[in-house]
Amino acid sequence: MDKVFTEKEYFTLFTSLLKLISENPEITIEQAVHTLSDEYSVEMIQESIVYLLSKEFLDVVNTSKQFDNQKLILAKIPEIDLNNRGDKLYPKILLSLPSFNFFGLESELSSLNGIFYNMKDEFKLLFENAEKTIYICSPFLEFKGISEFLSILIPKAKSGVDIKIISREINKSKNKFNEMKKIYSQFNSKNANIEIRDYYYEFNFKLASSVHAKLIITDNKLAYIGSGELRENSFEKNFESGVIINGNKAHQIGLIFEKIFSLSTIVDWGD
Repeated sequence: MDKVFTEKEYFTLFTSLLKLISENPEITIEQAVHTLSDEYSVEMIQESIVYLLSKEFLDVVNTSKQFDNQKLILAKIPEIDLNNRGDKLYPKILLSLPSFNFFGLESELSSLNGIFYNMKDEFKLLFENAEKTIYICSPFLEFKGISEFLSILIPKAKSGVDIKIISREINKSKNKFNEMKKIYSQFNSKNANIEIRDYYYEFNFKLASSVHAKLIITDNKLAYIGSGELRENSFEKNFESGVIINGNKAHQIGLIFEKIFSLSTIVDWGD
């Protein structure tokens, strides 16, 4: 029998999840999450489903593009081993592969038998599961890159989630100002609070200090660090990689963001 190694906090969740799907074939992810959400956080349930799918203990029987609408079946029953060996959910390796696989990247990576997560999908999960704060550090942020997440981010902001963004070169004299104001206006027009600040300093008309880190931190519990950011090219054309970490290290990254944010320039949007 195949084994799945899990940390203590996920042991009973894995057991409950597999039992639920075994007794309710073709249950949707949304229904499974709803059923177990009184005992476990939505984030833990979704992460467990993604993990068990990646290990092929679960399978989907429809091709819905919406994660929540996918129907689950039990592909095989694993033995759940409670110890600290084997794979853990974190850190998670995120990848974004070019659309045109000219150089065989996908087949080469599949031969590694590792667990790799789609970067865009994981960004979406981070935003969906945030309850208190969403921090984004994206030096080359673009409207096209963030636009498909606005349907998640704007309602989050309206519900009280604190959304802060650090980018660069947002001064009115820079070409990027109008691009960033377009993002700000999407929130402002819907009475949704967002703070966007500029970390870019020049001295004698030369760059003195700027932000280049690509980070997403939610609730100071999960933190993405990597090369990809909220840009169309990061999702569609570039090979990008990164990791999501949790625990104390994620909390520290959140504190670093807050410190850099406090040193960044408040943008005058001219409203």
